[in-house]
Amino acid sequence: MAGADKRGLYRKFTVTRTDGSSEPGEKHYLCNYFVLDLEHDPFAGPALKAYAKACAKKHPELAKHLRLLARTAREPRWPPSQRFGPPSRNMRAMAMLHRADYQDQKQAEQAERDRTK
Repeated sequence: MAGADKRGLYRKFTVTRTDGSSEPGEKHYLCNYFVLDLEHDPFAGPALKAYAKACAKKHPELAKHLRLLARTAREPRWPPSQRFGPPSRNMRAMAMLHRADYQDQKQAEQAERDRTK
């Protein structure tokens, strides 16, 4: 970590969007991204809270999810030797968000079926 402290901002990750829009010729090709490590970075939680506050009016559901993640960021974790111990609160929060996305998708599908009847 000491080396990272002295380097400042540098390229550490390659991000690929799941919708394919980061492919050449697509909308997000060559876009820049900033990745937060919710497990180890003590500044990730405050960054999520600030982003949630900034986007709350335009994207209230995103803000709600970010605040949930912020509450779970930077909590004590099991050491690597006990990696398969109890799931962290962060993992539970991600599962909750996944469930919410699944429910939203199912509701959208049902609404589409109702609309086309």
